[in-house]
Amino acid sequence: MPTLSLHQQLLHDVFEDAARLQALRRDELDLRFGLESSTEDVESESDVESNMSTTSGISAISFMSIDSAQVPEDSDAISNSGIDEIAADELYLRHMTALGERLHFLTTSRHLAVYKAVHKASQLHLVLQLYNENNPKRFRRNLRVFPPTFDALLNHIENHTIFQNQSNVPQMPVPHQLTIALYQFGHDENAAGPEAVAQWAGSSAGMVVKASRRVIVAFLALHDQVIRWPSAAEKKAAKEWAEADSCAAWMHGYAPIWHTGYALREACTSWRGILRPQVELFAQHAAHHPS
Repeated sequence: MPTLSLHQQLLHDVFEDAARLQALRRDELDLRFGLESSTEDVESESDVESNMSTTSGISAISFMSIDSAQVPEDSDAISNSGIDEIAADELYLRHMTALGERLHFLTTSRHLAVYKAVHKASQLHLVLQLYNENNPKRFRRNLRVFPPTFDALLNHIENHTIFQNQSNVPQMPVPHQLTIALYQFGHDENAAGPEAVAQWAGSSAGMVVKASRRVIVAFLALHDQVIRWPSAAEKKAAKEWAEADSCAAWMHGYAPIWHTGYALREACTSWRGILRPQVELFAQHAAHHPS
């Protein structure tokens, strides 16, 4: 069975408490006025219990007051009810009001507790400013692209409507969002998780998810412009490069090109012995240097 979140579990507890309190109230009124539960009451109770998983059914239970149909109209009966019955009525109303307030809090609050701020130190200035200007290798180590490639990517997506909103609170600058996305794309396993990237970027985990999503949407809009089959001239140039960089037998694509100094049997397998084919990408501004 799927695990319930804390929010869902608390809502479920409120619903169960409301149903249990109503059942006790019904039994107490039956004893007080000598009423016996009819078949309709039993069916009504089963209907209420079956609807306990829905907000509408439970909100009706949580905010239900004393049923006027169960209170006798005989003034003598009312006068003989005694102080204990009045106290029971007040106790019931107090409990139902408390459950109603708890339900209102759970359905209107995004955070159930006050969390301590997580201290983070952003690396965005270090990468985008210092490394971009003075240390391209460290820039590439963080984002997996050189500064000119980053600038070219930014020019293609910075005007996309996904980065525009009508809110009074502006979005994070597009270069920062692209940096966060590239950092996440360039890492794997735990290092690519939203929490890890958020700690590196000095942002929230939600911002990491939003930034990566927006960047993906912006790049997908360029699909028809940048994704195409290579021309005959480009195929010929690729074959000539394969022949010059490896061996003539590979120029027609009989085997993948391993741009490495190791033997093929070692280069194409991981330390677990799993075949790991490689893909080389070419940037348009540096077509003669595989990145």
